[in-house]
Amino acid sequence: MTYSTKRRFVICTITFSICLSMLTMQAFSLSLEQEVSRRQSMRSYTSENMSRQQLLDVLWAAYGHTNDRKNIPRIGYDYSLIIFTVNETGSYQYIPESNSLVVHDLTVNKETIRPHDSGWPSDAKEVLVIVLNETRMDNQYFASAEAGCLAQNVHLAASSLGLGTCVVGTINSGGLRSVLQLPNALTPLLVMPLSYPTYSYPAASPKYDIMTGNLPPVQYSELSFEDAVRNIVFAQEWSAEPLSVQELSQLLWAAYGYSSTDHRTTPSSYGIYPLVIYVSNATGVYKYLPESHSVTEILDDDKRLDIANAFSGQAWAADAPTIFLIGYDSSYNSGNTGDGGVLSHLFMEINTGCVIQQLFLEASAWNLKANIISEGLEEWNGAGAQELRNILGLSASIIPLYAIPVGAPETADRTPPTIGAPVQDPDPEAVEPDQTVTVSVEVTDEGTGVSEVVLSYSTDEGQTWTNTTMNSISVNTYTGEISGFEEGKHVQYKILAYDNSNNLAVEDNAGDYHIYTVIPEFQNFLILIFMISTLLAVILTKKRNSHK
Repeated sequence: MTYSTKRRFVICTITFSICLSMLTMQAFSLSLEQEVSRRQSMRSYTSENMSRQQLLDVLWAAYGHTNDRKNIPRIGYDYSLIIFTVNETGSYQYIPESNSLVVHDLTVNKETIRPHDSGWPSDAKEVLVIVLNETRMDNQYFASAEAGCLAQNVHLAASSLGLGTCVVGTINSGGLRSVLQLPNALTPLLVMPLSYPTYSYPAASPKYDIMTGNLPPVQYSELSFEDAVRNIVFAQEWSAEPLSVQELSQLLWAAYGYSSTDHRTTPSSYGIYPLVIYVSNATGVYKYLPESHSVTEILDDDKRLDIANAFSGQAWAADAPTIFLIGYDSSYNSGNTGDGGVLSHLFMEINTGCVIQQLFLEASAWNLKANIISEGLEEWNGAGAQELRNILGLSASIIPLYAIPVGAPETADRTPPTIGAPVQDPDPEAVEPDQTVTVSVEVTDEGTGVSEVVLSYSTDEGQTWTNTTMNSISVNTYTGEISGFEEGKHVQYKILAYDNSNNLAVEDNAGDYHIYTVIPEFQNFLILIFMISTLLAVILTKKRNSHK
């Protein structure tokens, strides 16, 4: 096989030496690949309460807005989901546009819905109910894949906050609709409990010991999960430059690879993992083999245009250097996916949505752009699926589902800005109560130029972050302020810089952040008194000695 051998990857070495009991204090601090590696379904929870801000952080990641777009791709002709969250006080609806919650029904609580969700989330503090709004889109397959994208973000956001979750698909949809008093056009699809898990997440990495195939080992990017969500770009135009072998390795592992905990990067109902990932580029078509982290060639022709045209003539997708095609192998488990088998397959759509979201997140982490094409495959295993089987020479057991074109931005600039060492005033050891801290930093970019520099700080050990845009005060010099806090407040901060090609650089002191603690107001005065006293003592001693 022939791929571009140009290496365009960043090796980010992050020291992970934190005690497991402190994982809840390190929100969004791991690289995306580390966060994905430790993802797993949590099914038992403690009695510890989670904060409202944590809940909103998870909901924002799941289905919120960034730069006038949602944090997941649109599958089909419109976004179609609504999130309700239910706890012991009542039920609430999430409003993505404002990242807020409004009261739905205070008479409907966790115990009210418990008979209709298999009893799974009975001890979780929050229960997310993901609902299809058929007035927006009436295709349950596409909506279920969209729900899978959402669910993958919930998994990763929960993990990054030290929370636990799992996907509950075996629900009484009609019963949930009834108790939530929803109209017939609203159909509950799945439930996700959300709370502190009984067991902490282990430290994890990609499963390097099985990476014996023809793809290079997975590397860590410089972006956290939250950064990757913010950096997603949906595109229909790309550079003609092919993906590097390293980029291909990253994307395939993120879609369906293994972690050191022997979990996959995405969940699968009943743990059967029946999906198949194909890659089509200028040199041919390849099948991903997760067990050895390798690809094997199935065709030596460029089939990108044929694939794109099979999706109702979406020829623009063929301009992408690489198209990822997700298929379902119905020979696994005799086609039984736990949701009605041949007639339903909604669970497989949810699983596929998780894979789709992983491709978008990993593309974002490596400054690539992606999109999704689904037109022409609205019918399960219909004419569109048969056309794709004919194009790729696939067996009748393979059911093509979605294609994701991926490539580099049109611009040749793929190098993030360079951030210097931040300078703090006052010094970290001299910040007094209610004193504003000024941070200055040099940021340069030799490509398309610096677009924005952000000072991001936290006062709760990384659970939440406040972002403020830094001002340019001279060529390449930016300054920002952190407001004053009370004595003893511990502050962490980092610098984020974007260029005009949307490349992101992060300066976070190699993962340890820049830190200071607000000292008592009189501490500097006491130090001054001590210094003066010491000086007077020295003078008096000299005078006494001179009279002897």
